[in-house]
Amino acid sequence: MKRLLMTIVLILGLLLLVMPIAVSAASGITVVDRIGDGVWEGSTWQVEIYPGEAKSTILTLYNSSSSPLDVEVTIIPDSLDNGNLTFELSETNFTMPGRSNVGVILTANASGSATPGTYTAELTIKSEVPPTPTPSFSGGGGISLYSIETNLFGVEKTYYTEYDGDLRDEISGTSQDGNLTITILEGTIALDEEGKRLGSLEVLVNENPPEPPKGSSVIGLAYDFEPTGATFDPPITFTWVYDPEDFPGDVTDLVLAYYDKEASEWIELPCIVDPTTCTVTASVSHFTTFAIIGFVPPMPPLPEPDHPEEPEEPEVIEPEEPVEELEESEVVEPEEPEVIEPEVIEPDVKEPKVSWLLTIGLTSSLIVIAGVVCWFWLRRRRRRSREREGVSS
Repeated sequence: MKRLLMTIVLILGLLLLVMPIAVSAASGITVVDRIGDGVWEGSTWQVEIYPGEAKSTILTLYNSSSSPLDVEVTIIPDSLDNGNLTFELSETNFTMPGRSNVGVILTANASGSATPGTYTAELTIKSEVPPTPTPSFSGGGGISLYSIETNLFGVEKTYYTEYDGDLRDEISGTSQDGNLTITILEGTIALDEEGKRLGSLEVLVNENPPEPPKGSSVIGLAYDFEPTGATFDPPITFTWVYDPEDFPGDVTDLVLAYYDKEASEWIELPCIVDPTTCTVTASVSHFTTFAIIGFVPPMPPLPEPDHPEEPEEPEVIEPEEPVEELEESEVVEPEEPEVIEPEVIEPDVKEPKVSWLLTIGLTSSLIVIAGVVCWFWLRRRRRRSREREGVSS
């Protein structure tokens, strides 16, 4: 009997070892390795750092669960030295497949004004188990599916997607007024703003849409597609039906547009407008607020009023009136401008002063000449006197 009990206990123990163990999110993620700078004491990192330095350590995380887990890693330092110290993680929010490793780098950066010393930071790791997968009965092969809760125009329904966001069924819905139909084909990759598979999808009427561009108006209803930032590959198809009788004024040009919240403006989408079926069709790759925008063409110039031609009045020829001679008005002759003759300033001509030496020279010359003339005259006279005496003798 004891042997039988021992055998049963051993069998149960072996079964427990062989059977897969359900691992919780908290116990599913473990740190299996730490390398790099600093010292680890449990989940606390101690690092000695000086101004201008950067210290880092690499953590290797392991998901011991057989299922993927959504992981959130945070670091809480005890001091940031008045903003001169920062702690950064290379990964903070990510999904780890089952039985997989992920490396996370933790870095401490000190500015040039940092206080040298040893600083500590507390590492926390949180994880959550994704929704329980629903087995696929149509695809076979044991593919795990995840639910997408949808609310399309007030109609709630559940669809399924694979882990990477691959839709297993076509999603479609039509607005209550029958004017808008959206179609998301099977096999479309539907992801949220963070790149994770969609968990929900909702389309609601926007009763107070943003103002359309100048000279245009919103035709029909505007719709908010949630979650904002969701992406679809390939793009989904919008088919919008319009009634020309609902157009305000003289709207002619129609476009499908979405509202860009960052730019605060409506962005036109390439679309096909079929006036025969009164539909607007476009491909949309992301979710936000959508509406049909109608543009009013500029007013043509008003034609001139058509007035009847008035009869021409007969030309009245008035008799010529005698032209009275105008009295001669006193003619005021303009005064001649006074001509101011320029004052002629005669140059001050000074008589040259004769040098006394020149005067003496001239006087002496005249005396000499006179003496010479007298000498020749006396000589000639003496000669004539001698000739006369000779003749008389």
